[in-house]
Amino acid sequence: PDMKAIISTFVILATILPCFIFAQEPRKVIYIDDGNWNSPQDSIVGAADAGFNVIILAFYMHTGPSDFLQAWEGQSDDVKQNAVNKLHALGASLLVSFGGGADGNPYTVDAYNMGYQVGQYAKQQYCDGVDFDLENFDQGFTVNGHSTEWTIHWCQNITRGASDGFGGGAILTHAPQSPYFGPIGATNTWAGPSGGYTAVYNGISDIITFLNIQFYNQGSDCYNTYDSLFLDGNGNCGLPGTSVNEIQQAGIPFDVIVVGKPVHSGDAGDGYVDPNTLHNWFMTANSSLGWNAGIMGWEWTDDGTTASWLSAIYP
Repeated sequence: PDMKAIISTFVILATILPCFIFAQEPRKVIYIDDGNWNSPQDSIVGAADAGFNVIILAFYMHTGPSDFLQAWEGQSDDVKQNAVNKLHALGASLLVSFGGGADGNPYTVDAYNMGYQVGQYAKQQYCDGVDFDLENFDQGFTVNGHSTEWTIHWCQNITRGASDGFGGGAILTHAPQSPYFGPIGATNTWAGPSGGYTAVYNGISDIITFLNIQFYNQGSDCYNTYDSLFLDGNGNCGLPGTSVNEIQQAGIPFDVIVVGKPVHSGDAGDGYVDPNTLHNWFMTANSSLGWNAGIMGWEWTDDGTTASWLSAIYP
């Protein structure tokens, strides 16, 4: 046989495999911010063994790596490569999460250069891409006194930088809170007439794989019924335009809208829904809307409860 051709084919498959993995629906996404600090690879592979196919390490802040991501960074190249090989064999991929609610003000740095730095870092750490958990925006989708347009461009430019820094083939996701969305031109939404993240997505939809939308921490009555989560964000929440179907109607494809929920009732201030109930809602949304993008959970624990949570949603 032609060994050069065989080797070339293997290299191509190794390069595009993560892209095929991320094409799968439903996505089963989990953030790890706490786990086995001495052997973080055990928590990471454990999450893949539990059925999660997108595993996100928290967090790379604008000041540098922190939290569980720093524990992963501290492992040897062999340990990291072996763990990622196991993930890929299980149909899962590994991302670095930039930002987080505790990264108070990343918007002071140059967006493209920051993204480029994070993209390079993700590649060096054997990860498949970058997730952006950008928070602390003001109503009208502004930040630090900058205009809405400036804010939208900042979010887009950090993503472009990550794509270039990674060197092609990166899996790029964002994790916006639900009120950051709205129809472009609407004047009755939290995001304002720009549409907020709707406009962010429209400008970089060619490099965004999907969105881990946080449907929690918006009030005790928010997103805790099927209607408020999937059909009408104004009903219980007073946040029009922010349910799954409304976000889709504003121009974000259903297959991009992954529903984010706390895994345990104490993992967020509010928004927790029992996983058996989520299973029923997801079945209804699939049959009535055609939505099947998947679940994002915050956050992983090593005690088996996160695995049980996922198996209840997707038995």
